[in-house]
Amino acid sequence: MYGTPELPHPNSYDTYAEEMQTRMRNAYALVREHLGAAAVRYKRQYDLRVRPQQYAVGQWVLYFNLRRMQGKQEKWRRKYTGPFLIVKTIGPVNVML
Repeated sequence: MYGTPELPHPNSYDTYAEEMQTRMRNAYALVREHLGAAAVRYKRQYDLRVRPQQYAVGQWVLYFNLRRMQGKQEKWRRKYTGPFLIVKTIGPVNVML
């Protein structure tokens, strides 16, 4: 009464392969749809909290240097240098130090 439903056995290997291919395509389409909806939801939640950073001339900032050096551990390396003075703002995120 509570067991798994009995599925009809396929007639040949070709029909079984086609059925499996169809089921996998439907499953992947469903997963893509759900992942897309989750991405939109996460972006909306992220955008509620994030605020654009405003940089002004004369402000002191730290410079983030992501350069990797061969033979040195990443965890021991300084990632920020400075402070540097902002001399000119070129764009909303680019400044001249």
